Amino acid sequence: MGQQARDAVIINTHYAPRGWRPKSVFKLSGMTEREGLPGRWYEEPKTQTDEEREKHKWASWDNHRSFWPTKEGALDVMNEAGFDLAFEQFDTFGNILHNSQTKDTILNHRGVFVGIRTGA
Repeated sequence: MGQQARDAVIINTHYAPRGWRPKSVFKLSGMTEREGLPGRWYEEPKTQTDEEREKHKWASWDNHRSFWPTKEGALDVMNEAGFDLAFEQFDTFGNILHNSQTKDTILNHRGVFVGIRTGA
């Protein structure tokens, strides 16, 4: 990531919640680690044909499962890649926030993370 993007990266992705959320719409594994990154595994929908895959727009076409890092892990990776300013962007969410005062209550565990090289 740090070698491909010179000034900034914007990553729109799922993230793993630290604790279990009763209103979560996803069945995630327990907290684990992959390549030093904390997160959870998500089992992708079982699809066989391209038509079935097309119905699951946000799912992987070839992977049977995907790893979702925690928010903190995603931000740490961006920082380690050389983006000294890393943060989560909230103005893209619209009405999926339960409570605008609590950023950890997003139903679909999806976030927009931004990394910027400030030249500092």
